[in-house]
Order: sequence, then C-alpha cells, then structure tokens
Amino acid sequence: MNEHSSVYIGGFSYELGEQEFDLEELVEIQGDPSNIQKLAQMGIKRYRTSEKPVLELAKAAINSFFDKGLTRREEIDGIVFCTNSFWCGREFQEGSLSDFWESLGLGNAYPIASSFSFCGNFLTGARTARNYIKSGDFTNVLLVVADRTAQGVTRVVPPMISIGSDAASCCLLTSQPLTDYEIFPISQSTNARMGQLDPDKDFKAYTQGVAKGVTQNVQKALSHAGIGRKEITGVIPNNYNKWLTPSMVKLAGLSDELVQLDNIPRFAHAGASDICINLSDYTAGLENPKDEYLLLLSTGPAMWGSVVIKGVEKNLTENLSIH
Repeated sequence: MNEHSSVYIGGFSYELGEQEFDLEELVEIQGDPSNIQKLAQMGIKRYRTSEKPVLELAKAAINSFFDKGLTRREEIDGIVFCTNSFWCGREFQEGSLSDFWESLGLGNAYPIASSFSFCGNFLTGARTARNYIKSGDFTNVLLVVADRTAQGVTRVVPPMISIGSDAASCCLLTSQPLTDYEIFPISQSTNARMGQLDPDKDFKAYTQGVAKGVTQNVQKALSHAGIGRKEITGVIPNNYNKWLTPSMVKLAGLSDELVQLDNIPRFAHAGASDICINLSDYTAGLENPKDEYLLLLSTGPAMWGSVVIKGVEKNLTENLSIH
C-alpha cells in the first residue's frame, strides 16, 4: 500500500438554510432587550433555518461542489459525512442512505460517518479523510457536513455567545493536485471534563479550558507545517461572535486582524460547517493563493482542533481533471 506524499483540499461549497430571520425574531430572546442588545453588539444580525431534511441540505452542497468541475462523481471513492443530526432517524436508515448516494451518482463511494465532535466535526472529518488518503486506501474523498437544529432545541449557543443556523457544506480531499491548497497534519485534543461544566456558572474554568485547548493545538499545527506564527496570512475559524472569535486567535499568539469575521452578521454560527463556508467565501476572491498559509481553527464544547493549509501554484492545478 503506497503512502501519498501530499494531500490537497479545495472545492469549498455550501448551502445555507433557505429561511432568513433577523436576530430579534428568535423566540428564545424575544422580549429580552438586554440579550438582544448584547448579541447585536457582538456583531450578530441574522440566522438561517431550514425545513428541508438534513440530507436535502447536504445534497444541495454536494451538487454545488460538482458544479465547480474539479472532478467527476465516479472518481470519488470515499465520503466522510459529518453530522450531529441523527435525531432525523429515518433519513439515516440503510434504504434512505442508499437511495441518497445513488441519486447523487456516488453509489460506489464508501461512506463513513463522523460525529461526536459537534462544532468541531469539520476537522475531525478532514483528519479522517486525510489519513485514508495518506494510507493509500482512497484517492478522492468528499467531506460533507450537514446539520439542522431539531424542533424544541434552543438556537442560543451557551453561554449566550452566538445563534445557531442550519447549513451544509462540502469539499474535496485528494492525493491529486486538483485544488489550490495542500493540507498538513491536523492537531486535535479533547477534555471530557469540560463537557460537564456549565459555561454560565463555571465561566472562568470554562474559558481557561478553551484557552489551553486552542493554544496547544495551534502550536502543534504550526509545528506540523514547519512554519512560525508570522507566516500565517489568514485565520479561518468557527463563527461565534466578533468579540470571542478574535480573542481565541489572540490567545494563540496570532494577530486578530488575520481572522475572518465577515460571515458572523450573515448567519452567526452554522455549527461545523462554518470553516468550510468561510473558506468558500474567502477563497472565491483569490486569483493565486500560492503565498497563503491559512490556519483553520475549530472549537467544540470540549474539543479543539487546528491545521494549516498552504496555497500551491495555480498553474499546477488549473484545468486539471481526473481521467
């Protein structure tokens, strides 16, 4: 079994929930001027919801990826599907999933589920896909993230730091130089005790735990890439708010001016899809990313992850496809 020397990532695509609401329309905070004002001051303006089944959201993101023309559907040999929405039980039964993959022309791609990292699922899925490619088991892995908030579950992210949106996202990890970025080894860690803390009551302990997790993983990610902090040209994080997200970046010794915050007013926090969505929008305006070192920063309730992706020469990837 041959190991591939490099793994590439790209084709970032997404689908937001079709219904858009202003912050003041959220039932959980209606009639609470102080919390409305607090969230608004943190840069949160709107959130998105969907009535579509989770797999339909995912399908839209997947089709958007294939519209980019990076590769053909039959060339995908693995799929890592990340979700915390297993409450949609019927969607994830054998027959429904088989019909879903077949309808997308992905019936021969081996499906692998990834969950339990919650808002950190994107990098968990990317790590799984990358490791399969590095081992030579797969060549082209589709990474799909999709989540929808269940009825009766609050969209307020504790401790009142953001509002949750429904969304799906999709990208490709591959051994072929088809994309604009190489992805280095991914660093992740967890502290199960953090999951037992109430962020409102144990705020100090909670923030200290987050700070430790973030700083350790960023340092490991930089070490894996063989670069220093000064070489990072941009930080693509999970979205929370315009106060907290930059502060996490500063804890890791990076300039908060590097962090991408443009999507926070658009949809606040779309769970594990945030990073892929932010990458899609960030990279859309770049002509040649060859001098880019982007740090991806992923945070869940009790787990953290980070990775560096490096821009590669555009002329190496332009107009290539797998045959």
